[in-house]
Amino acid sequence: MNPEEKIWAIVKINFKENNLLPSGFCGTGFFISPRKFITAAHFFDEKLFKPDFGGDKCKIFLVSQQSDQIEINSLDEVTILRERDLVFFIPVKDYSHLEKEIHPEDNQVYNLGYPECLSSILLTILQTNPLKISLRKPVSQEGQIINTQRLTFPDHWDVKLKDTNCVLLNYKSIKGFSGGPLLSNEGKVIGMMSFSATGMPTGAVLNEYF
Repeated sequence: MNPEEKIWAIVKINFKENNLLPSGFCGTGFFISPRKFITAAHFFDEKLFKPDFGGDKCKIFLVSQQSDQIEINSLDEVTILRERDLVFFIPVKDYSHLEKEIHPEDNQVYNLGYPECLSSILLTILQTNPLKISLRKPVSQEGQIINTQRLTFPDHWDVKLKDTNCVLLNYKSIKGFSGGPLLSNEGKVIGMMSFSATGMPTGAVLNEYF
């Protein structure tokens, strides 16, 4: 499998009286080993499990292009490291994973993910029993590494980094790419996409933390 086939979406599905409401991507994730799933902590919080659009319930799924669907029912099922903007999930079976790049040979990089604004194009939900969720291929962004820095963010920011080594990039990212992998030209993981704050470069948390 190539790297883009190993990218997962975090999908939130909203219901009212068991009828499907507007639903879509919350973020991106990936396996860094056969039983270790990685995504971003700044959107994986209590609000994620509350319905949107006037709904009365919602469901959260990790979804692959191979039609794998893993339902996450509560924060109790994951491990959260807010100061690294990381969420870890351990499944009951093995999945295809990406490999780490410890020392990339050049500064050219790219990331893969599922931006929220493309939910209607890249995501199909059929209200069957059980639900059937289908993904198209993820979207890519590319650019260069500016540098690496150890960062701590103010407490009021959504991203709660504390003394964390990050890769800073020369391009902007958008909502939904968070939690996806930052990759070298060889398709190996350099870091996890984390933040794109106003007045700052886009940043990824370095892979030394996972």
